[in-house]
Amino acid sequence: MKALIGEYGRIILLVIVSVGVILFLFGRNQTGFLGMLHEAKPIANVGNDDSIQLVDDLSKREVPLLSIKTPKLSVNKTYNLLDKTFFNIKAFNADGEEMPVSIVSVKKDGSEIKDTIELDKFHPKKGSYHVTYHTEEIYKTLKKEANKTIILVAD
Repeated sequence: MKALIGEYGRIILLVIVSVGVILFLFGRNQTGFLGMLHEAKPIANVGNDDSIQLVDDLSKREVPLLSIKTPKLSVNKTYNLLDKTFFNIKAFNADGEEMPVSIVSVKKDGSEIKDTIELDKFHPKKGSYHVTYHTEEIYKTLKKEANKTIILVAD
């Protein structure tokens, strides 16, 4: 008997496991695979139901509109670089709401001078200045921003 089990034991074990797997896969009761599939209802969906609308809304959102007039500056005057009336600074988001504007950099002859000047008391020397304005909005956790660089000439 010991020799019979030793010789055919693996085959008997393989047949028992195979019959169990076949009964599980093709059995019609509730514990079988087909029974479990029959019980499952197709109600699951991926993610949030509104996520497509949210992604579509975010992708179609326009960046803020930033427009600035570039007047000629006089060497003898003092200017506020954030003066909305003199520089005609306008910044609006896609809803038409006014946005705040800041200055990112001021360059003269390629070197940054923003940290060495006062933006509200800018007294230009003769030459040209590259001033970069910046506005941004956070719309439903998405950051939309616009930069505009103008060249101011002082005579």
